[in-house]
Order: sequence, then structure tokens, then C-alpha cells
Amino acid sequence: MKILITGGAGTLGSNIAKRFLTEDIDFVIVDNFETGSYENLKGIPKSKIIEGSISVSYTHLTLPTKRI
Repeated sequence: MKILITGGAGTLGSNIAKRFLTEDIDFVIVDNFETGSYENLKGIPKSKIIEGSISVSYTHLTLPTKRI
């Protein structure tokens, strides 16, 4: 099972991700980096990070846009 961490570049999300790394739990982070920081993601493999949004607007769904 893979866990999705939304807002993973924030303080809480990044600490959860780091804990998952130590416990060998499979996860992926999605964050739009409006308030999150790349600095919070030090030590997390880039293959686990997707820059984008999962928010739904009235007209469309905005999906993750790029891997970093």
C-alpha cells in the first residue's frame, strides 16, 4: 500500500514523510509549495515528491503537474 501525503512540504507533512522513511513505509508527497518549503524536504528522495495540487475547483480537477 502507498500512502499519499498532501501538504508534504509543510512542517507536519514533511515530518510524517521522514518518519515513514525510517519505518520503510511507501508514500508519495503532493504539495503546491504555496506555503510549504523545499527546505523541509531535505533527505526525502525526489522520486517521492510531486509538485501540484489535488484541490477541486468548480470547473476542473487540478492534478499534480510535475515531479521534482
